[in-house]
Amino acid sequence: MTSALVLGRNESREAVLPAARSLSPVGFSAGSAILYMNDADQNQTLDALVATRATQIRFDIPWVFAQPSPTTFQWDFVDRVVDKARARNLSILAVLTSCPPWAALNQSSQPMTRPAQASTYASFSAAAARRYRGKISAYEIWNEPNGDMFFAPAPDATFYASMVVAAYNAIKAVDSSLTVVAGAMGPVNDGTGTISANKFLSTMYAAGVAGKFDALSFHPYENDATFAEASLYENSPARQMIGLHNTMNARGDGAKKIWLTEYGASTFDITADAQNALVTGSLRQWPEVSFAGPMYLYTVRDADSSLAESEAQFGAFTSTYQPKPLAYSIESYVRLGMPEREEGQVFDANADAALGKSVTPVFRISYGYGQEFELGSRFLSNGGFLSSPPAVAEVARRNGLVPITPFTNDMQDFDKDTGFRVYSRPATTGTHVLVGSFITTWQPSMGFPVTDVYAVPGTQNWAVDCEFARMTYSPTTGMSVTPT
Repeated sequence: MTSALVLGRNESREAVLPAARSLSPVGFSAGSAILYMNDADQNQTLDALVATRATQIRFDIPWVFAQPSPTTFQWDFVDRVVDKARARNLSILAVLTSCPPWAALNQSSQPMTRPAQASTYASFSAAAARRYRGKISAYEIWNEPNGDMFFAPAPDATFYASMVVAAYNAIKAVDSSLTVVAGAMGPVNDGTGTISANKFLSTMYAAGVAGKFDALSFHPYENDATFAEASLYENSPARQMIGLHNTMNARGDGAKKIWLTEYGASTFDITADAQNALVTGSLRQWPEVSFAGPMYLYTVRDADSSLAESEAQFGAFTSTYQPKPLAYSIESYVRLGMPEREEGQVFDANADAALGKSVTPVFRISYGYGQEFELGSRFLSNGGFLSSPPAVAEVARRNGLVPITPFTNDMQDFDKDTGFRVYSRPATTGTHVLVGSFITTWQPSMGFPVTDVYAVPGTQNWAVDCEFARMTYSPTTGMSVTPT
């Protein structure tokens, strides 16, 4: 299992892909499964990973097995994978997760129970850092602590923050060059047993985590849309990442990267071609985001390709090591130098420095393209390149529209047959939309709109309130203006 993939079937794409640039590395997340494979399967799994030209691997160091008692350690099963990965020149991100009963809250035998004390977890973190000094370069603090599935009995951002702080100090005391990655959050909503990622992070900051991690990690699983496509949809994992970055930026951590330490899709849920399109699409789009860190694809090979379960079929390879289309595409992408998309090149060449750093990839929107930045959005349409401030860009995103005029005099027109104008003075009148005859009726003497178009109760009329006047449209009498 080497030459067929290395000589992959995508050679012909080389002539049409744009030029390469320096990007974050590609890796695979292998979880804990790789630890318990026999030697042959471990070697084949790692060889399959290397055949894709990925350079990084993420796997667990299960505290529950590595330290079965306060005074005993069992590292052999971890040593095997560490040594084999390093022999293949793979960079290792190790997840310090699961808890032995002696250290768990209420001495629970459930491995995903949180520790009773952060200091105990920190001591184990230091022991791992000492054991693998010079072999493992980065450590991730737990896995998906914002849900009770992996942080029992309930997610607790304040306690998790104490784990991060204690582990960070302990690991850095062993080797200050080691990277400590916090978060590892899943893309869940607030609910029973779950806390949304941004709320969880905000609580972590309130608990004092600032300055005690080198990068944040997130797992943006979504089967329906690539990162670019999902940038348009409210509360998608792609937009949750923007929220995480904004929270970090507000706390002075805006320069820190977000590592995607798990991302992928199961070929039980979607076809192998759809898996390829989704993951490869996001993989190529991700570098267009300013805070993009490494991406780890979950996972190398299926647990069991014949098993009719979602979790069993996330691999880029089948369980018998046959490459799926995704494996070929990753190999081709990395071999060609991880080339930038044409959309990214065009937007880079027509940047608006006033907008700051990018927070989304370039996305398709109605009659053009767009990209969101910290201080607004940039659009490309038939009118050329135009920029919109944040409040106006938000309206554009929600309505799926591109601008056709510059933002001037606190107004901007958008590409819609019936007319669509956004008036925006966020500090005073807010941001509001006029459409159709309301646009042609409006005069500066009326002042700026203070409402959107609304239905007048008890009538068939529609109205807009401005600072000094009200415009009312009646189906029978037409438009009228009343001073206020």
